[in-house]
Amino acid sequence: MLKSTPKYVNLLIAALVLFSSSVFAQDTSDQDTSSTGGTLTFPDPSNYSLEVIFDPISGNYLVYKKIGDVLLPIPEVWTTDQYRQYMYDQAESDYFGSKSALLNASGDNPRDDAGLVPQLQTGNEALGKVFGSDLVEIRPQGMAEIRFGGRYQYVENPGIPVRNQKTFAFDFGQRIQMNVKGTIGDRLDLGINYDTEASFAFDNQMKLNFEGEEDDIVKRLEMGNINMPINSSLITGAQSLFGLKGQFQFGNTMVTTVFSEQR
Repeated sequence: MLKSTPKYVNLLIAALVLFSSSVFAQDTSDQDTSSTGGTLTFPDPSNYSLEVIFDPISGNYLVYKKIGDVLLPIPEVWTTDQYRQYMYDQAESDYFGSKSALLNASGDNPRDDAGLVPQLQTGNEALGKVFGSDLVEIRPQGMAEIRFGGRYQYVENPGIPVRNQKTFAFDFGQRIQMNVKGTIGDRLDLGINYDTEASFAFDNQMKLNFEGEEDDIVKRLEMGNINMPINSSLITGAQSLFGLKGQFQFGNTMVTTVFSEQR
């Protein structure tokens, strides 16, 4: 004969089931709220830093948190990969931080006027005395195109020997458009303009120009494509010259010399 379960036991079981259901519903509600809510991230204080110590026994890195001069006693343990990633992130942050500070300080982008080849400061005192400065800057611009291929030709002509009916030859081609501007110090300028498809030879220009100071005997030196204008109706000047031209001053006398060929 089975004994019936007491009534108060059934009531106790029902109460436990209801309590468990309410707790589960409360936990689910809390999880949903936390997943949809946002988080606030505050920057580290200025006196907060990390001190990393290498442990040769375990081969890991012990990372201590430091606030001011107080070192927290319990460190974090980093592997070699974690420490390498931390150093990479620090270097990247410092690099972009320095570039941002430079941009904010100048107000202009320092790369706007930069050429393909960066400025070079030689530190040579003799170069600075001759050209006014030891700063060398070269700005190349242009394009270069190289074509490479082959040409196969078959001519079915009974009057031509069989071995000469089939021909193969390589086909090469190039095109260069180049414009170079450069300076050495404050007195020497370089300009080159070259195009392989120029119609005339004088379209390709190359000029080296040196400017002297007010008290120098050498006032100007030009090398490359030059001209010699003459302010006279009896003798006409020459144009499209290639060579060397110099202007010198001896007291109140100006002397101009030209060594060149006409193109």
